[in-house]
Formats: sequence, structure tokens, C-alpha cells
Amino acid sequence: MSARRLLPPVLACCLFLLAAGGCSRSTDEIKAARATHTGQGQPAAAARAPVKPPANPGDVELVSAVATDVYAGRDDAPFDLRFRLLARPEVSQPLQIELVAVPTPDSQFVRLQLAAQPGDGVTLNGDTSFDDRDLPTGERARHVINALPRQPGVLQIFVAAVATTNRTSLTRQFAIPLIAFGAQPDASGR
Repeated sequence: MSARRLLPPVLACCLFLLAAGGCSRSTDEIKAARATHTGQGQPAAAARAPVKPPANPGDVELVSAVATDVYAGRDDAPFDLRFRLLARPEVSQPLQIELVAVPTPDSQFVRLQLAAQPGDGVTLNGDTSFDDRDLPTGERARHVINALPRQPGVLQIFVAAVATTNRTSLTRQFAIPLIAFGAQPDASGR
């Protein structure tokens, strides 16, 4: 079977897994999203508008990055990495991604180092390494990275985190999935 014939089922599976893993919306949010996609809600252009940061970013539900280390799926990790896309990923369009390192309630970051690396099909611009020290107990470390998807499809950004907390010192690996959409055809269909 050719790779071209395998691509649609593989992408469908990836999209299903990403959607199933990221379902944390309330019933009202789901109804509003359905209304938008069926044409009963806001116009499609408004649906693609960049997401505005909330008044209190600490109260926002962020999506957990996919942990790829020994703490994956365990409850005893001293921190987790979460992210939020500040716009819809589009090929050749700059994209800001907010990274938030969230310590457990009884942990305090003594030092946290983050380093982001692009996967195939995406480029990172600007600062990709961050070093935070002596954050107050329970304080989240927040940073924004700038990405540029170069091809449509499922892409990844990898983040390595080296953390020293008041409880332990460890290294964790995370993957941030992106689904980059291709350029929209113009009115002539090109």
C-alpha cells in the first residue's frame, strides 16, 4: 500500500487521539463550537481569529503537553508542562505558543530550565531556552515561544525541562503536538 493511501487514515487516527486527549470543554463550550462549525454561530473568519489572552491567565485551563519520560501518566511528578496556542496553526504563519510549567501545590521551583527543539516541518524563532530561579511556592513559570509551521499536517515541538524543586531534581521530556493547516485557496480555487 502506498504512503499516499495510508496518509488519510493515519491523520484521522492522530486527529482523533489529539481530540480525545484534549477534551476538557464544558457542555456549553462544545455546543458553541458545534454552532460555529454548522454556521449557526459566529462567522468562520471570527473562528480563525487569534485567541485573546484572558484577563487572568492563571485561571485558564491549559492543555497538558505529552510527557515522554518515566513520569508519564504518574501522579507523583513534581511538575507538569502545559501549553496554549495563541492562534490557529497555519502553514507559513507565525504562531505563538505559551508554555506554563505547573508545580504540584507543595513544590517550589528552585531552578527551572526549559529548552524547546523543533520537530520536522516546523521552525522556532527567537528565544527557545529559559532559565527561572527561586519562584515562590506554587508559582507557575510562563514563557512564549515563536513557531513557524512550514508544512501542513501533524507537527511536534519537543521541550526538555530540567527542574530543581524543594522536593527533588529531575529532567522531563515533553512533546507539543500541532496540527498545521495548509494555505487557504483564493476565490479562483488555486
